[in-house]
Amino acid sequence: MGARGPLPKPLQLKLLQGAKKRSSPTSSGIEAPATAPQMPAHLVREAAAEWCGMVPQLVALGLMSDLDAPALALHCSAWHQVVHAETALNAQRQRLLQAGRDPAEALLSDQPDMQRRSPLAVAAAQARAECNAYLAALGLTPASRLRLPAPKAEAEDTSPSRFFKGPPP
Repeated sequence: MGARGPLPKPLQLKLLQGAKKRSSPTSSGIEAPATAPQMPAHLVREAAAEWCGMVPQLVALGLMSDLDAPALALHCSAWHQVVHAETALNAQRQRLLQAGRDPAEALLSDQPDMQRRSPLAVAAAQARAECNAYLAALGLTPASRLRLPAPKAEAEDTSPSRFFKGPPP
């Protein structure tokens, strides 16, 4: 039987979230230096654009290293599949609209007397689920960001001396 519970988080992610236990931040695995890995050559169009958009942000947060390149490449490939499937599904909806039919039919199989989801709709749903799984593995889902602490604002000076801070007369 495998390990239960949520997957352990990288140290940088724990520190960004603010560790609640004393032992929590130090109980992380291997720490890799934050670097920008080289983009794999097999990434095309939307996948390459996703890579180029994500890497600088992840490096700035200290969450990306050369070791994370395969996981990010998988996410970017899944993103490419999402974009491709959604584009094809939207084109099918447009064709149905132009033919005067209900665009919701794009979600159903073309075969008569079969109320099944269209293979294109299934492919789009699977691509979205796969992409979301990689985002969760990288700690990049909206729920993960909600757990990050807000940056501390500069403390406002409330002392009476703030009114007397100018050059002497």
